[in-house]
Amino acid sequence: MSRDALRGLTADYRVTESAYLGLDPKLGDRIAGVPGVAAATPLASAGLAVDCEYARVTGVDPEQLGEVADVGFTSGSAEAEAVGPGRIAISASHARRTGLRAGDSAQGQFVKGLFDPDAAAPAHRKKLTIVGVYRENPVVGSVIGDLGDFLPYAEGGRYESVLVKAGPGAAAGLAREIRSALGNSPLLQVRSREQLTEESFAEIALMPDMTYGLLGMAVVIAVLGVLNTLAMSVFERTREIGMLRAIGLDRAGIRRMVRLESVVISLFGAVLGIGTGVFLARTGGSLTVSGLPHHTTAPPWPRLALFLVLALLIGVLAAIWPARRAARLNMLRAIDAR
Repeated sequence: MSRDALRGLTADYRVTESAYLGLDPKLGDRIAGVPGVAAATPLASAGLAVDCEYARVTGVDPEQLGEVADVGFTSGSAEAEAVGPGRIAISASHARRTGLRAGDSAQGQFVKGLFDPDAAAPAHRKKLTIVGVYRENPVVGSVIGDLGDFLPYAEGGRYESVLVKAGPGAAAGLAREIRSALGNSPLLQVRSREQLTEESFAEIALMPDMTYGLLGMAVVIAVLGVLNTLAMSVFERTREIGMLRAIGLDRAGIRRMVRLESVVISLFGAVLGIGTGVFLARTGGSLTVSGLPHHTTAPPWPRLALFLVLALLIGVLAAIWPARRAARLNMLRAIDAR
C-alpha cells in the first residue's frame, strides 16, 4: 500500500489547505523562495469534458513537473514538457474510455463545477491536442494540462496544492521553514512523504474498525436470533420432547440435543457468512486493480478460524435457557399438549 500512496511522487513535501479552499497563487512564489527548496510545482485542479467524457484535469507547469513527479508515457511524447497551451496528455484509462490517442485533436469544454451556469458558454470551449498517453499516476490524475489554461477554471482560481522538492541534504527541517514563510497559518498543511503514507494508511485502517463494529452488532443479533429460534423450536416440539422422555431419553440427553441443534445453526451461519465474505472481498479487490495495482486480497485465516470458534461458543451459550426449559418439561403434560 505504501507504493500506491506515493506512486509517481518524487517530491519531498506536499503543501495543501486544510479547509479545501485552495492555495493563493502568491503562496507558491513564497514557497519557491524558501532556502533549500529546489523546486516548487503548483497543481491546479479543474473540470474538463472531452467528447462528453468528464475528467478532473491537473494543471501544471510542464517544465517543473519532472522535478516532483515521475510520469511514464506509453505513447506520444515521452517528455512532460510537450504539454503546453492547448496541448494535454491523458492517462491510459482515460484514453480507453474516450478512444483518443496521441496526436488526436478534440474539442474540450471547461467546467468549474457540476452546476456551472456558464459551462455552455463559447469561452469555455477550446480545441485541444493530445500529445501523449501516460500510465496511471495518482499525482496528476486523468489529464495533465498547462497551468495557464486551467488555473482560471480551478475553484476560486487557486492552486490545489504545491509539491516541493528539497535540495541535496535540505529535506530535514524544511517543513518548518516552509510553514514560517507562509506565516505559520494553521490552515496550511505541509506534509512529508512519511506523513502522506500514514494518512493513506489511516483512511484504510478506518474501514476494518468500522467492519468490526458492525460485526459486534451482528454477533448480538445472532445470539438473539439463535435464542429465539431454539425457544420457538422447543415450544413447537413440546409433544415430541415428551415422547422422547417417555421412551427413555433423560434430561441430560434433551439438553444435549438442544445444544447440538444450536451449535449446528451457529456454525452453519458462520461458515456461510465467512465464505460469502471471502468471495465478495476477492471480487471487490479485483475491481480496484486499476486504482491500486499493488492491491492483494489476503484473508486473515487465523482470525477467521477464531470467528468459527466464537460461533461455536455463541451456539453453546444461546442454548442454555432453551435447553433448560426443554429438560424441565413435565413428561405427561408435554405428551398431552395441544
